[in-house]
Amino acid sequence: MSKVAFFVDGNFMFHQLKQFKSFFCDGPNILNYCLRHLNKGEAIYRIFFYDTPPLERIVPTPSGSPMNYGATQSSKNMKARLESIRETPHLALRLGKISCQDEWILKPNVLKELLNGTRAVTSLIDGDYYLDIKQKAVDMKIGLDIATITYKRLADRIVLIAGDADFTPAAKLARMEGMEVTLDPMGKKVPADLLEHIDYIHTPLDPNNASDVDPKKKIFFVPPRKALYGYFNTS
Repeated sequence: MSKVAFFVDGNFMFHQLKQFKSFFCDGPNILNYCLRHLNKGEAIYRIFFYDTPPLERIVPTPSGSPMNYGATQSSKNMKARLESIRETPHLALRLGKISCQDEWILKPNVLKELLNGTRAVTSLIDGDYYLDIKQKAVDMKIGLDIATITYKRLADRIVLIAGDADFTPAAKLARMEGMEVTLDPMGKKVPADLLEHIDYIHTPLDPNNASDVDPKKKIFFVPPRKALYGYFNTS
């Protein structure tokens, strides 16, 4: 039985699922989605899921009023999602760090309205901004884990669920060491330099299936640019 190791960029997966309204991002559904990747004679080695914990402190808003991010519904939802992943078999949660310098940025549509004169600066409210929150150490952890699995030969194939060109060095290393690398961009356009260093692109999400991709969002689903010669799911 061949072993398949999955490396999931959690923030990427969450936003792609939210965009296409595919399924709720929790432990059991993530497991079921990864199972759709397996060919006959393959089994899951481990699903490594990478994310950061939610921001849980009070931050002053642009108007100066305090906002407790730990009490927001999005923070509660994220904590529930991470706990669900911890409790699901075959999933291993890898947490990076969250970085926030209390900087607020105008939402793109609001900035556009200001520039074209349809909004006045004096009309701005707290809801017109978003807090600049960044993930730290996630990409590094993914790269290190891919290298470890590859060098120790703990799996026969890697499935990378991500869409960032930052993973190109890790994919290239794995292939140089003889590992087969499949990329699942979940309907997102694949950067050219990442495309060069993978073997296959396979996305179990079917844009023609309403339970996978909302028909209204189908136009945003980018078909794979690399042929899947020799890749058949026969389970």
